[in-house]
Amino acid sequence: MRAVGKTLDPGTANSEEREEAFKTLREGFAQKEDPNAQHLAKVMESFRRGLFAGGDGLDLPEGKAKSTILEEAEAIRETNIKV
Repeated sequence: MRAVGKTLDPGTANSEEREEAFKTLREGFAQKEDPNAQHLAKVMESFRRGLFAGGDGLDLPEGKAKSTILEEAEAIRETNIKV
């Protein structure tokens, strides 16, 4: 779940690399049989466009998208589901 958070942190990589990592994680969750993982994939997809809009040139404050995704990820982790 920390991997999802890492994709949202501009200090870890450039926007293009983080977006690709986000996509890979989302696709992995979507392929799981677990409904919680599939739900997380849907949440991630719903925020994907806005999270990486503007590339590295925008200095946007952290918003609800990041916290919502991290909350969903934490919920999955708390149910001891390996994703």
